[in-house]
Amino acid sequence: MLRYFFIFFFFSSAQCSFTVVRSYAEEKARIQIIHNSPDTSLNKIDLYLNDNKILSGLSFREATPFFTVESDSVLKLQIARSPSNSVAETLRTFSIHVESGKSSSILLQGVEDTIHYEPNPSGKSIALSALVLENIKQTYEGKSEIPVRIANGCTDMPEVNLVAKDVAPLLSNMTFGSITPLDIVMPTTNYNFLLLTPSNQIILREIPVNLTGLGEQSIVVFFSGFYNSTNNNNGQNLGIFGARPNGTIIDFQKITSFTESKECESNYTFLKTSSSISIGSNNPFGEDICMFDSMGRLVNSTKHNDEQTFISMVNIGKGIYFIVVNARKPEQEIYPMIIGE
Repeated sequence: MLRYFFIFFFFSSAQCSFTVVRSYAEEKARIQIIHNSPDTSLNKIDLYLNDNKILSGLSFREATPFFTVESDSVLKLQIARSPSNSVAETLRTFSIHVESGKSSSILLQGVEDTIHYEPNPSGKSIALSALVLENIKQTYEGKSEIPVRIANGCTDMPEVNLVAKDVAPLLSNMTFGSITPLDIVMPTTNYNFLLLTPSNQIILREIPVNLTGLGEQSIVVFFSGFYNSTNNNNGQNLGIFGARPNGTIIDFQKITSFTESKECESNYTFLKTSSSISIGSNNPFGEDICMFDSMGRLVNSTKHNDEQTFISMVNIGKGIYFIVVNARKPEQEIYPMIIGE
């Protein structure tokens, strides 16, 4: 069951606030198409609109910019494998109703061949479909906030509660195809999105989502790929991505492997050795520096008390980790890394 968040959230520990707003009508009917079908046979698709080809070779996790369409009508959106020669090669046709003065993002999700993919744990159909997010607010007047719409396109994800860690709940009982029906206006800062079991709130996944510097335009944040890729033709792994109105896609989990000294955007430098991670910074002393594993569990922490600070690597195994500076504060910064050989 989706919850409509018409309330104002305030959590003093994170000093962040979320508001949920209705989007206002724009002058023309416009749509954006996001390719979020993880079907391995649909890595590239061609798009037809009312039997006319409008785009060739749209790749998985790519999006079109918003473009103007005939309003107050039902559009015929047709999908074909790329390359295609004509509309006769269409795999699926979707009827999309667009209203005058409104903008909609259309997420193509699901798989074309349902037999060879793992069924949805909640019993939902995983067939190729078009999920329409209506009343998208393309522009926004503030730089410090951003209108966010969230959609789950992961066919095999179990039912979860989606929470912004230490801030606010985002979507309860989220399953394949779930969306936030209205914009959530969020401060443009770093977040950790938690996937929690609905019954006992056990953390299944934790994924960093950095919205810093993304104000003045909306974003559609979508879950993409397979929760268990090995059971799904070794398709793309689960990730969180963001589609901007101009068609730009943001990959929120770009992981950098720190095999040598790496200077980050702030005044931090990391150098991994066999026994520790050396953290250099000329920032003020006293900042909390924490290291979390991919499940969100704290594995080590220290304070920046000198120009050179160390996090011990003793008893830390291989895997994906996150170093968080100023943990649990609004100005926190997250640095993902892979600990390998």
